[in-house]
Parts: sequence; structure tokens; C-alpha cells
Amino acid sequence: MFGLHGQLGVTDYPREWYEVNDYLNQDEEDFNVLFLPWHQYMDYSWLPNRDKRLAEPAPQFFDKPIIAGDNIEVPGIYSQSANPVSKYVEFLLANASNVNNLGELLAPLNVKYVILVHEVDYKLYDFLYQQEDLVVELEKPGITLFRNEHPVARIYGVDSVVYVNSLDEYLELSLEQDVMEHLYILNSDPSSDGGGDMQRLDFTANSPVRYRVEGGQTRYTIFTVPQSVATEHWRYDGEQSLRNLGFMPAFESDEGGGEIVYIRFYHVYLPSYIISLVALGLTVGYCLFRGNRRRGS
Repeated sequence: MFGLHGQLGVTDYPREWYEVNDYLNQDEEDFNVLFLPWHQYMDYSWLPNRDKRLAEPAPQFFDKPIIAGDNIEVPGIYSQSANPVSKYVEFLLANASNVNNLGELLAPLNVKYVILVHEVDYKLYDFLYQQEDLVVELEKPGITLFRNEHPVARIYGVDSVVYVNSLDEYLELSLEQDVMEHLYILNSDPSSDGGGDMQRLDFTANSPVRYRVEGGQTRYTIFTVPQSVATEHWRYDGEQSLRNLGFMPAFESDEGGGEIVYIRFYHVYLPSYIISLVALGLTVGYCLFRGNRRRGS
């Protein structure tokens, strides 16, 4: 009520954030947005608090799916994140000064836009302006929006599988081949099988855990998992997945199409919700029954 001696204050997000959000909402495609700088906790100059540090607010503010830092950055611990998407982003950021195709390397995450807010160490992200496939779409006071010119897709098909020993070798190969035209299997000696262009596949998102995919002519179907859902436990018509880049689900294609389903939701979460709901109903019913008995007596 009293602001805790200046530690807490009431404010709104900057007007420029709303402008960027409105701009992103005009794009009706299904895509992710990368939010930088990459920190789970960061000082925001526009906060009225004495202490301006705040847990990453972007995923709650922007309407489009946001990939944002979840690295705790306390003394001795940089990150405790178990999210492989975060590990991949951190790998790219660590090598970003040595590449000029960051947009292409972000494409397997379905990242069509990158937001850079001008806070804390944002100057370290000047490499974004040097990328051949990232262009400045909007530049407002305190925030810049980049657009990825490389094609992205939530679900896409490829004919080629490339075996690599590490992400470092994958990074080197990206200078010679389009990473969206291949399925990359890690922990194997570099080699390739097949070739051809990437094919965007039509799909219907029936829910965040169930996607209906139209048939395609490619050998493999690669699925870019929404950021809010784990990359494991996905099945395509019941078949287990391969692992693009070691973590993103990929499947052998079916010409007739099929369903990509996050089976853990139906095997674990949904039964838990039902049990919780039944338990709540029984508890409420018991309380009402006891109350009626007492009033009757």
C-alpha cells in the first residue's frame, strides 16, 4: 500500500512496447519472437522503483510467442535452465560475432522477429546489425525490432538428413548449406543423405498440444515446438520422433498427413487435472453436506 519505501511503484509499459506489439499482431503467420538482451533478470530504466531489476516481462506482455532468457545469473551459476531451446540460443549468441547468417540459424526455432530493448548491456548485441539476413523493421526510442529475412515455418518438410558430431560442426556447415533444407542428427560423423528444398507444410493447430498436418512430398517432417511446451514426448500418428539439432521433434513423413500430439498432456497432465477437479468437487460436496446436516439439527 505504501510502496515499501520506494522499492515498489505503479507504472505502465513504455508506449513503444505497445507499438511493437501492435506491429507484430498485424503479421498473421505462426512464428516465434526472440527477445534480447538475454537475461532472466534485468534492470529496466522505465521502472519507477528504487531497485529497477525485474524478472523477464516480455512473455507476459507480447501477444506472440516469445523466446526470452531464463538464465538465472547468480554468483557461480549462469543458468539452471533445462530448456534445450535456451541452450541453442545461448550457443548462437556465444558465436554470433563470428557469423553473418544469424537469421538462418534462428529459423529452426521459427524465429521471424528479434526484439532488442535498449537496456543494460544491449550494446553487446550490435552484431545484430551486421547480419545479412536480419533487417531493422522498426526502431523506436528504447526498442528495436528486427525481421528475419530467412524463411521460417512452424512445421516443414525436408528430404535430406545430415549427421554432425556437434553444434560447432553444424555452425560450419551453415556457411555452405541452408539449415532449413536438412534434418540434422547430432553425435555422428558428418555426412549427408539426400537433398532438396525445404517445403512449408499446411497445418491446423487444434490446440497447443495437437496439430493436424497436411500431407507432403518430403521424406521428413520437422516440428518447431511452441516455446511454452517441452520438446520431448511428441508423437506423429503414434510414432516416436527423431531429434533435429538434438532436441527438436522430427518424423518420417506421411503422404496422407497426420496428427502431431504432445502425449504427455494426455497421459499425465489431463488425468491430474481431472483428479484434482473430482477431488475439489467431492470436497465442496462434503462441506455442503456437513453444513446442511448442522443446520437441520
